[in-house]
Amino acid sequence: DSAISMMPYGSEMYYERGYSKMQLKKYKESILDFSMVINKTPHKYHAYISRAIARYHIDNFYGAKQDLKKALSKDHENSIAKEYLDKQKDPYHEWPNPSRP
Repeated sequence: DSAISMMPYGSEMYYERGYSKMQLKKYKESILDFSMVINKTPHKYHAYISRAIARYHIDNFYGAKQDLKKALSKDHENSIAKEYLDKQKDPYHEWPNPSRP
């Protein structure tokens, strides 16, 4: 928190904290941080993908799908977003644990 308060406009700090929280399975908290990244730098598709993964893990499948579509709108050739969208079509397919997109 102290690092973020020193750089309130630094979206990378929010991303790093969100990623750490996601690894700890604190998905709802990580979603808040990824949302801050998106609000500050909406052109960065990686925050949409990370938030999609966190949303998936709290069973917010609709939100996850919307984030993946948004990531693809920012980067049309993004293989990670495409892969997760394909996996979402199969309800029995488990998404991997959080990893860096």
